[in-house]
Amino acid sequence: MSRFTSATHGLNLSIKMPISVSQVPSIRSNTSKYELQKLRSTGRSVLQTRRQLAIINMTKRSEADDNDGVERRKGVFHPNLWDDGFIQSLSTVYHEQASYRERAERLIGEVKAVFDSISMGDGDQFISPSAYDTAWVARVPAIDGSSRPQFPQAIDWILLNQQQDGSWGSQSHLSLTHRLTDTLACVIALASWKIESVQIDEGLDFITRGVEKLQSESVPAEFEIIFAELLNQAKSLQLSLPYEHSCLQSLWRKQEPILANGLMDSVAKRSLSSLEEMQDHRMNTDSDGTMHVESFLSSPAVAARVLMRTGNPICLAYLNNVLNKFGDYVPGMYPVDLFQRLWMVDNVERLGIDRHFKKEIQVTLDYVYSYWNGKGIGCGRDSLSPDLNSTSLGFRTLRLHGYNVSADVLEHFKDRDGKFVCSSNPTVGEIRSVLNLYRASLLAFPGEKVMEEAETFARRYLEEIVQKIPPSKFSREIEYVLEFGWQSTVPRWEARSYIDFHGLDTYSPWTIYEMASEKFLELAKLEFNIFNSLQHTELQYLSRWWNDSGMSQMRFTRHRNVEYYTMASCIAMEPSQSAFRIGFTKLCGIATCIDDIYDTYGTIDELKLFREAVKRWDPSAIESLPEYMKSVYMVLYELVNEMAQDTERTQGRDTLDYARNAWEAIIDAHLVEAEWIASGHIPTFEEYLENSKVTSGLHIAILPILTLDVPLPDQLPLQEIDTLSRFHHLASTIGRLSGDMNAYKIDLAHGEESSCISCYMKDNPGTTEGDAHNYANVTISYLMKELNLELMGQHNRVSFLRTSKKPAFDIYRASNYMYKYRDGYTIADKETKNLVMRTLVQAVSL
Repeated sequence: MSRFTSATHGLNLSIKMPISVSQVPSIRSNTSKYELQKLRSTGRSVLQTRRQLAIINMTKRSEADDNDGVERRKGVFHPNLWDDGFIQSLSTVYHEQASYRERAERLIGEVKAVFDSISMGDGDQFISPSAYDTAWVARVPAIDGSSRPQFPQAIDWILLNQQQDGSWGSQSHLSLTHRLTDTLACVIALASWKIESVQIDEGLDFITRGVEKLQSESVPAEFEIIFAELLNQAKSLQLSLPYEHSCLQSLWRKQEPILANGLMDSVAKRSLSSLEEMQDHRMNTDSDGTMHVESFLSSPAVAARVLMRTGNPICLAYLNNVLNKFGDYVPGMYPVDLFQRLWMVDNVERLGIDRHFKKEIQVTLDYVYSYWNGKGIGCGRDSLSPDLNSTSLGFRTLRLHGYNVSADVLEHFKDRDGKFVCSSNPTVGEIRSVLNLYRASLLAFPGEKVMEEAETFARRYLEEIVQKIPPSKFSREIEYVLEFGWQSTVPRWEARSYIDFHGLDTYSPWTIYEMASEKFLELAKLEFNIFNSLQHTELQYLSRWWNDSGMSQMRFTRHRNVEYYTMASCIAMEPSQSAFRIGFTKLCGIATCIDDIYDTYGTIDELKLFREAVKRWDPSAIESLPEYMKSVYMVLYELVNEMAQDTERTQGRDTLDYARNAWEAIIDAHLVEAEWIASGHIPTFEEYLENSKVTSGLHIAILPILTLDVPLPDQLPLQEIDTLSRFHHLASTIGRLSGDMNAYKIDLAHGEESSCISCYMKDNPGTTEGDAHNYANVTISYLMKELNLELMGQHNRVSFLRTSKKPAFDIYRASNYMYKYRDGYTIADKETKNLVMRTLVQAVSL
């Protein structure tokens, strides 16, 4: 039996066999006396000697079986992409050097401190200054009518925070458009008060140099609106800038149609973060001219503009409060205590580091939920008007964690015609809001029409917008969410992708969490690379095991252990979950071999013999098997017994019969399919689907969950997710339908005529392959909502994230990923190879 020690100390690769020597039958073979003597001379035990003889005989028979006169079909697949030499050469420094682990532990402590500070009401310290918003506040004249600024401290901040290159704004922002906007806003603020300072000239020089570079950059519509209006203000102040430059002339030309199209009028209850740059007649008002002051109370820049125009005392009180909090500057948004908490949880989860902060996440979400209401939430607890971004992100996060939230909350973000709408030239804030709306819509339950409407609207919107905005981290994030959604990704793949996307939006006018963001990203990279080193160690062990077992000699089957291990490590990323990763890989490897035997290689008589041997569950059963099956049977026998003993230690119960029943069920179902193939029979759609839910292998793949530290029912070990559960029915049905749609042509090529496509067309004469695909897609869409309800519905006593359903769902999602474009197991040299490279082979740059 394999013994797995602490993952931080590597693997103990000693192997103990779960059967006694007396149980092993003699091997009738053509093994020479020389070979037998040679093996015994190495000091092997009788058991080891006989197992090695079985491997030798199997190797000798591999060529003979090809010419034994038996007609055998061959699978259509490419060879193994990852040879043992390559696997054994994998190496990184991150697991070996303690300094990386120590730095990660310090960062974990620092992030916990951020969570704790926020929960204690001290989260404002993590909000970064916004030069842009501070500049607008600095321009507010004194309310007593004197010719001085109402907030002189904001002027002082501008004078003290210019960068060496003459610009204003965060040095971590690489976006030129962001720096230009910040700088021009600050220059205008200083010039408005006729402050004669060399800093104005330095700022103008930076802008002039930047305009030259701007010609080679794609700029967002948001920048075009804001910067063009700032240029108008600069021109009125007679600031020296290249106004005749073709690039600036182009901005002015673009501004007029954007304003004429009613940018601010077309979206109900949307973010007003760019309102301060609109012409006066575009201010958000009722038909009678009454202004919605509450809409401004999350943006200091907007509040400053309204205060200058109206003298509204609510805006004055708001700005006084913000400056009392931050001293001499303001952030881009405030208050943000609700959105800040949601942002924290969303980021640690997407970066794959949430396992360190489970308690903090619970406290954080309890706080957000305490302010949740039927209309949603704003970015802060005192926000008078809910916003789409905070509400969408809040809905998604709360539902995912088992809180009772109604989808009806989204009804409040439709227009008077009952539709979700958008502007023709949206801001980054709007795009982010719709992206989170789309992410939320993917957690729909059956009957939630508003969620279907939200998904349709948001997907169409994002598909169009991603073609318009410049390439950036943000655009790649949108593409990722559209491509993989929620049910076709797995934690480590999402973490690897989000590491690339994470950080400041490259053209957002502000950032509010710069310091926390940097900590999150550094920790995520360290955790990714430290685990990457452990992956290499485990995979190297598995490669040796596969070779030593003799399975690598099987030429008729797909060798996909690297791919299976990649899936396992994308699902279970905790170092302590080594037994799951290794058990999952071994089980899937042997299951694939058996699948290929039943699908293509074995004769019906041989397949029946193997089924009977599995039912007997005795090593002596191999006497009745053909040579190529003997080693397969023994590997299966030893592996299942081994895992049962591991499970007995972790769960305190005997699960051998449970595992045996699962294997008997899948082999029975495989035999049914083999008989269909042999006879050319195409079953009914329902008959096919019922059998193929078993051959999908989900109930085999979930067996390693027994090694995890998750609560299991007192009755059957995995009754929440096994073959009798609703979860299994839904997940395996969706998986089979998805897989068949992408594997249909490959299966036909090697003689498998039965699939959901062919069975549907047989049941419905006159229908086409396209009709069958449409039916499958509609069915999948409905069943996905049912699966969401099964996972997150209020019938669950605890969040599914804390039960066996979470790893089972991740196994289902991994399978969805593998079949997203094609049969990623059979054709593993495309998207599957990319998954292996990015999540297992390659480390990320620190």
